Amino acid sequence: MSALQKAFFPKPPPAELKDIPSTVYPQEVPYEAQITARQIREAVNRLAPDKAPGPDEISNRVLKNTLPVIEYHLQTLVQASVRLRHFPKAFKHTTTVVLRKPSRPDYTKVKAYRPIALENTVGKVMESVIAEIISYLTETHELLPPRHYGGRPGRSTEDAMMILSENIHQAWKKKKVYTAVFMDVAGAFNNVHHERLIHNLRNRRIPHAISLWIASFLQDRSTQLQFNGTKSKCISTPAGVPQGSPLSPLLYMFYNADLLDIAPQHQATGLGFIDDTIYGVQGNTDKENARTLKRILDEAEDWRKKHGAQFETSKYILVHYTRNKRMKTQASVTTNGVTIKPSNEAKYLGVIFDQELRFKSHVQYAIKKGTNAAMALSSIAKCTWGAPYKYV
Repeated sequence: MSALQKAFFPKPPPAELKDIPSTVYPQEVPYEAQITARQIREAVNRLAPDKAPGPDEISNRVLKNTLPVIEYHLQTLVQASVRLRHFPKAFKHTTTVVLRKPSRPDYTKVKAYRPIALENTVGKVMESVIAEIISYLTETHELLPPRHYGGRPGRSTEDAMMILSENIHQAWKKKKVYTAVFMDVAGAFNNVHHERLIHNLRNRRIPHAISLWIASFLQDRSTQLQFNGTKSKCISTPAGVPQGSPLSPLLYMFYNADLLDIAPQHQATGLGFIDDTIYGVQGNTDKENARTLKRILDEAEDWRKKHGAQFETSKYILVHYTRNKRMKTQASVTTNGVTIKPSNEAKYLGVIFDQELRFKSHVQYAIKKGTNAAMALSSIAKCTWGAPYKYV
């Protein structure tokens, strides 16, 4: 339990914050802090009715069934919270359930698990309302990079994968090689530095009133770990954003948005899906692309220092995409003392993108998964003792 606590709830990461006090923030976008009954109804309707409750033990179904009676009271509560720029302390305590990540080779390691925060139900409604407000302002005023996907309306995993495929094919039409580096941030949500996050929100024109509410939401939080039927003592969480909160994906996109802004400065493409980041560049040779990516990754290192983040360098993947058999694809990229050697394929958002975009590896992967599922079904439908076919 102590190992899980250290991994999921670290101390605030050491970040370079000296640039924050002297920052002159841009004009914030217009915003009226008026909460409507419609916003409350929509927030409650978004709740999954049978999801496990948080420490208050109030189920979402109860909230849905009693909404006609308590709607006005919820609206008054959220309106007061926004006006005072204060998130109630009673809603800051969560239960963190530890879940296994699927298909991991070794479950004795902490990295094979992920935390999910079960929050107090009424507090989650408040967070959902604020998340919708931030999302509306973000899309209306284009506050995030256009190629930041995930957690945004009208954008999906298919869109992100399509953009990657189109970039590769466009390079091939010009008789060029497209090189992409797939990056991973270690413990992304758990290591968010609160002061840097608030700075990023204001730098991207989020209203000061909302940033103050977010600061209150993040301060003085606590949780209890729940693992294998055992609960830990109360744990303070001075860093990170709670995984399971409606706000967390959107807040993290504001946290790492600057990473995507690096690429266009080098005539390259930055593609993000919440905490996944890809840098891609097209050029005449693999070496030319590798040099460009090195410059981009060196600048990404500056972002890492300012945000106290840690890149999972062991998970970096470099692929030179081409169908030209005479094109060299051996160039590696070295940054911050780490050499990234080229690979023949990379898995992105569950799909294996091979070097020639034939997707043969992914087809084999899908067949294997389907075969395993079929065998599992057949094993529980034995003719002598298994479940009847119609139930299977």
